[in-house]
Amino acid sequence: MKIGLKLYPQNLDLVEKYNDLFDFFEVLIEPDFDVNNLKHYDKEITIHAAHGTFGLDLADSKKEELNKEILEKARKSADIVDSKFIIVHPGHKKNENSERNMLNFLKNNFDKRFIFENCLISEDRRSLFSTPEEMKKLLEQFNIGMCLDFEHAIISANFLKKDPLKFIKSFLELNVKCFHVSGVSMDTIKGMHNHLFEVDNNYEFLKWIPKNKYITFETRYHITKNKDFVLKDIEFLKQIIK
Repeated sequence: MKIGLKLYPQNLDLVEKYNDLFDFFEVLIEPDFDVNNLKHYDKEITIHAAHGTFGLDLADSKKEELNKEILEKARKSADIVDSKFIIVHPGHKKNENSERNMLNFLKNNFDKRFIFENCLISEDRRSLFSTPEEMKKLLEQFNIGMCLDFEHAIISANFLKKDPLKFIKSFLELNVKCFHVSGVSMDTIKGMHNHLFEVDNNYEFLKWIPKNKYITFETRYHITKNKDFVLKDIEFLKQIIK
């Protein structure tokens, strides 16, 4: 099991600061980031492509050029740091053509390093391939893996009025390559990216993570300079999964 921390380009200095604490780092590549500032680090790096906050929507044909630019920058970054994975968010369901648009885009812009993250189904967002059944079809069609974000899964399950733990178990039957973890209550309907130790939960689902997988801390303090928070999260996770 490898434990990592999610970072943004402006915080790459934390790779050296936290080098002794983590097995790898996950870096989100923003559209305006100069990838020439990357280097081949001693630590393993996983690449996360810019997502909807930065305009990515693989299901929107009007954004085809922007989508290509974002994914190409993620590819170049992955080449530089020799990343095994490029985590990508699926598109958003806006109309009956959304899923077809996304699948066609993927066929023409595919990379075997892509792994897709389960995103939100909520009051104000309907991401594609956000249920285990939908994700299974996507993974099988392209013979790829996924990144299981526990907070996203729990929010989606609650919105759909499904049992969150059963929802997570169904995802775990798929080809999950890595995990995003953060503090989350089992009845939440809103993403908070809290620290694990901040939320009252027995985190039973974290014990189900296979031993050979990647686990990334994705919290609102992902750019923190406070090492105490980081240490506390690591110790909390180890106590759960030991």
